[in-house]
Formats: sequence, structure tokens, C-alpha cells
Amino acid sequence: NQDYLLLLSGLAFALLGLVARAFARLDEQPAWKLLSWFGFTRSLHAWVAMVCLVDFRISRLLAAAEPLLLAVSCVFLIEFARCHTSARRRGRPGRWIHLPLIAGSGALSLVNATEALTTVYLVLNPIGGLWSAFVIWTLHHSAVHPSERRRWKLAAIAMAFGTIGLTTCAFFAGGDSQASSLAGLLFVLGGTVFVCLIVAALAWCYSRRAQTHLPIERVAAWRRRRALWITIAAVVIASGWIVAQTVGHRRDHAMRRDVLARCQLVAAAVPADLARALHWSDRDLRSTDYKTLKTLMISLVKANSDLRFVLLAGARDGRCYFLVDSESPASPDYSPPGQPYTEAAADYVSAMQAGTPFVLGPVRDRWGSWIIGSVPIAQLRDGRTIHA
Repeated sequence: NQDYLLLLSGLAFALLGLVARAFARLDEQPAWKLLSWFGFTRSLHAWVAMVCLVDFRISRLLAAAEPLLLAVSCVFLIEFARCHTSARRRGRPGRWIHLPLIAGSGALSLVNATEALTTVYLVLNPIGGLWSAFVIWTLHHSAVHPSERRRWKLAAIAMAFGTIGLTTCAFFAGGDSQASSLAGLLFVLGGTVFVCLIVAALAWCYSRRAQTHLPIERVAAWRRRRALWITIAAVVIASGWIVAQTVGHRRDHAMRRDVLARCQLVAAAVPADLARALHWSDRDLRSTDYKTLKTLMISLVKANSDLRFVLLAGARDGRCYFLVDSESPASPDYSPPGQPYTEAAADYVSAMQAGTPFVLGPVRDRWGSWIIGSVPIAQLRDGRTIHA
């Protein structure tokens, strides 16, 4: 449910923007408006990423907007920290501080021009985040109550750890490997968690300050409205999670039915008599039947660009074997005829021996992470089964 996590992340950053706006009105400090723009920009980034994830037709149009929004949000965050710092240090540093930062990150982005804006984010985000964490930490000096001091410190710690975690995940999320996919998920999940901590701490501080500015007779009404909004937010989040889980399960079942239907089409194209004639050993390399099936497997992969492997596999005596694959013998992923599938999971072996159609996954082995669809095409007299 990465789309739902992106929705929550966008809501969390939008709440950060609203809380910062409330502080701007309460403290009459314009720097808080910059933090609010940071929250709104990151919120927009999360929702753009969600749309790209759900609707692939417009993902290319919005692909350039994601890193651009991240880079712009970093500028807002640095400006927030600069304004707070300059207010305490007689106007220093000035806005000129952005020039060397952007110039330095731009120079680094030349090393990897295809990911220039991502590189800018990786440079500016830790600077803006850690600087802002330091600024928020210093605000505890002006707090009157000890509990408010603890809240400012908690917000600063959450900002610092969130900045480090998000930068680390963003660094590893740029590739196509399994690790980068996991880092991308952690980027979304970690961002949601840490910004919720920051929002909770800042809202906590705001509630203390807001109540001190209200007449005593209005404090109770203010607390009731706060409890009502918290209840509404909790109901919306819980309802969204239930809906996302339901939609996700239905989508998963629909995609598995589609995979199985395509496997049945592939199985229908495989001559069963040629599959029965295989020897499950290196002898097949000299067999015309094997060469015919090999050519068929390769042509099926070429005709279906979203398929990584098309192969015939067999089960015998509780073990599974690769019989014919779609890889060239020169490929590092090539499996010779009769190669044992030693990493086969128990549910895969049992499904193969049962001789029934199935879809399993995600399954991880030395070749990667897969959704495996398989349909039986032959049942031999000695108990062996052959699947496509």
C-alpha cells in the first residue's frame, strides 16, 4: 500500500504546514511561513508521487516535477533556518547564503547529470534539516514551562533524525535494484513517521502557547474543538487504511488472475509431446525437440517485454528442475537442462507436484524477486510433472 503511505505522508506534511502557519500568526514571526511552505511543497511532492504510482499514463509527465519539488522544499527549509538565525544574530547570515549552497550542489550534480535535481536534494536536505533542527532546539531557551522545553527538544531531535534517515534512503533509492526499492519504501514510511513526530511536537508546543493567549473561559471550548479534530483525523486515517487494504487485496487478486490467464496462453503454445520427450539432462542439448522449445521460449520473452523469464520446469521426487529456459547460453542467468532448482520454496514444490495451475510470489532467489505463474502441460507415467 505504498500509494496509501504517500497519501498519509502528504497529509502529514500538510499538517506541518498548517501548524507552522498557526505559529506565524501566534508569534508574528515570518520565518514560520517559510516552514509552512516547506510542508506544503513536500505535501505536493508526496501526492504527485502517489499519482505517478497509481496512474502510469501521466507518470512520465510528472516525473520531472518530483525532484524539482524536493529541491524547492529544501530551499524553503534553509530559508526558514536562516531567517530564525538572522533574527538572533542581527541579520546574519543574509540571503546570499543560498548562492554558494546552490552553486556547490549544482557543481556536484554535473557528475551525474541525469539525476541532477536528486543530487541537489541530497546536498541541500541535510543542510536545511540539521540547521532547522538546531534552530528549533534553541527555541527551548524562550519557553516558560519545563514541559514546553521538552517539546521543543523533541521536535528538534525528530527533525534531525528524520533528516538523516530521509537523506540516507533517498541516496539508495535512485537505482533499480531490490535494495533501492526497499530504500524507496523506507523513504516514504520514514518520512511519514518522522514528520508525524515533528508535527505532534510542534502542535504540542502550539497548544501550550495558544492557551496562554486565550481568556480562561475560552480554554475549555478550545480543548473540545481540538479533541474533535483529532477524533476526525483518526477516523479518516483508519477508514483510509481499511479502504486501501480492501482495494489492495482486490487489485492483487485481479493481477494474479491476469498472470494465470497469460500463463495458460503460453502453455497452450507449447507442444506437449516435445516436452514429454525431454531427458532432463545435458542430453537435451543435442535434441531437436529441446532446440525447438528453446527457440519458442526465447520468442515468447521477446513478444512479451514485461516477462523476465519464460521456461519449462519439472517436479520429481520432491525436487524441482529447470528443463528449458529463455536465456542465451552466454547469459549469466542461463540454466542448462536438468538444473535442480535448489532454492525452491516448499509451497512451490508442492504446487508443482500437485499438477495444478498456480501463481506464487513475491518469491526471492539468486536471480531476484519474482511473481511466478505456472500451468501444467504434461503428466508423465513415472509421476513427473512438467509446467510452463
